[in-house]
Amino acid sequence: MEIINNFSEIFLSVWNKGILGVDIFQILIGIGIFLIFLIFRGLISKLIIKKLEIISKRTTNKLDDTFVKALEGPARFLPIVLGFFIASYYMTFSNEGREVADTINRTLITILIFWVIHQIIEPISYILSGLDKLLTRELIGWIIKSLKILIFILGLAAVLELWGIKIGPIIAGLGLFGVAVALGAQDLFKNLISGILVLVEKRFKIGDWILVDGIIEGIVEKIGFRSTTIRKFDKSLAIIPNFQFAENAVVNVSETSNWLISWIITLQYDTTVDQLKTIRNQIEDHIKKSEDFNTSIGIAVRVDKFSDSSIDMYVRCFTKTDSWNEWLKNNLYGSQKIVQTKDIIIESPYRAIDSGNVPIVITTKSKDLIKFTLIIDENPTPCCAEFEFYNIPPHIITNVRVNTYTHLTLVSEDSVGNKRYNKQFIKAAGGCSAPPTNTTDKPFGTIHLLQSNGWTKIKIWHPNYSGMQFDQLTRSEIPAEYIEDVKMWVDEVLIWEYRGTIGIAQDVFFMMPINTHNRHVYVEAVDNLGNMFKYDSYGNR
Repeated sequence: MEIINNFSEIFLSVWNKGILGVDIFQILIGIGIFLIFLIFRGLISKLIIKKLEIISKRTTNKLDDTFVKALEGPARFLPIVLGFFIASYYMTFSNEGREVADTINRTLITILIFWVIHQIIEPISYILSGLDKLLTRELIGWIIKSLKILIFILGLAAVLELWGIKIGPIIAGLGLFGVAVALGAQDLFKNLISGILVLVEKRFKIGDWILVDGIIEGIVEKIGFRSTTIRKFDKSLAIIPNFQFAENAVVNVSETSNWLISWIITLQYDTTVDQLKTIRNQIEDHIKKSEDFNTSIGIAVRVDKFSDSSIDMYVRCFTKTDSWNEWLKNNLYGSQKIVQTKDIIIESPYRAIDSGNVPIVITTKSKDLIKFTLIIDENPTPCCAEFEFYNIPPHIITNVRVNTYTHLTLVSEDSVGNKRYNKQFIKAAGGCSAPPTNTTDKPFGTIHLLQSNGWTKIKIWHPNYSGMQFDQLTRSEIPAEYIEDVKMWVDEVLIWEYRGTIGIAQDVFFMMPINTHNRHVYVEAVDNLGNMFKYDSYGNR
C-alpha cells in the first residue's frame, strides 16, 4: 500500500505542477485549443483560399491572382500562430515559463510578418513588369531575388535577437570574413557588377542574337549573376563571364533595323565607259524604284577598282526590314499570317564542308501539304525553289547552294491555303558563288532515273551556273545557266513539279517517295535559256 501511496503522491504532484508551472489539465486544454485552430487552418485552405482563387480568376486583372497565390502560405500559417497564442495565454505559466511562451509567440509573429513581406514581393515584381521600358525583365528578376534574400536575412536576425543571440558580433565577423573573401574573389564581383551594367544599360536580352568579336556569337539563353549562357549556331552551349561584355564591344544583331547589302559585281575589261554608265544607272534605278530597299539611308553604285582580271563595281544599299518573316508576309504571301511549326522537318548539316553542295532532306508529319517554298536568306536570290506535289507524299531530298552563315526557311502550304514555316541554320565555309569543284563526262542535260526502296531519284547532268562563277583558266565570268523548271509524270499523270533559281547545286537531283518500277515515267526539264531536256522510260529521250 505504501508503494501505491507514493505513486499517487508523485502522480498528483506532476499533474498539479505540470511543466513550467502549468498543470497537465491546462496543457491538455491548450493542446485542444491548438488542435481546433489546426482544423480551422484546413477550413481556411479548403474554403476561404479556394473561394478567393475563384473570385480572382473571374477578373481580367492578374494582379489579384498573384496576391492570392503569394499569401496562400502565410494565410495557412496564421491559425497556427493564433492557436499557439491563445493556448499559451489560457495556461498559467511560472515566470520562467511565461517568458519562454512569450518568446515563442513573438518568434511566430515575427516569422509571419516577414513571411508576408517576402511573399508580397512577388506581386510587386508583377507591377514592376509594366516598367519594361525602364527596367529589363532580367534586372527586375535580380531585384526581386535580392529583396527576397534581404527580407530573409532581416527576419532571421530578428528571430535571433528575440532568443538573445546578438548579431552584431556575427556581422563584424562576417565583415572580416567578407574582406578576406573579396580579396580572393575579385573576378566574381567584377562579373557581378558587369552583369548588372548589362541589364541596366539593356545591351541585350534573352533571345537576342549577339556578336562579341573574337569571343562569341549566338543566341542569349540566360543572363546570370556571374555569367551569361549563349547558344552558338552549331547548337553548342557557351558560358561567358559577364566582364567580357563590359570590356568588349557587343553587337546586338537582333536590333538591326536595316540589313546592309554590300556586293561586288565583276565586269570584263572590254566593257566600254558607256556600258559601265548604263549598268550603274540601271542598278541605281532598280534600287530606287524597289520597295524592298531603304534609299533614305543612302546607296552607292560605283566602280570600285580594277582588279587583275575584271572591273569591280561596288553596290551598297540597305533593306527596309531585317525580318524574313515580314518580307514573306509583305511580298510573297500578302497579308496572310504564317506561323512557325515543328511539323516540317529540315535535315541538313549545321556546318557544311562544301557551301556549293549542301544536302538537305525535307520531311513532314502532315499529309495534307501540297507545296513547299525553300528560302535561303543570304543568297542573291533568296527564294531558292518551289516544290508542288500532286498525289504523292510531300517529301524531297536535294542539294542546295548556301552562303556562309544562313538560315534555310521552308514555307509550306496545304490544300486550303494555310501556310506554315520552319527554319534550319547552316554555317558553311566559303560562299555559294564558288566555282564548280568537279566536272562530269555525261552529255549536257542528260536526265537519269534511279529507283530504290520506294524512292525515285531524278538526276540531271547540268552545271547550273549561278552567274557568279569564273572560268578557272581564263578567269572570265561564266554566264548564268540553270535549271528553272522540272515536271514529272507517272502513267501520264502529273505528280510533281519544281520551279527554281540558282540556289540548287550543280548536277541537279531530286528524290521523292514514289515507286516508279515498271511504270511509265516522263520527265521534262527547262533551263533559263529555254533549253529543254526530256526523259521517257519508254525509250523516247
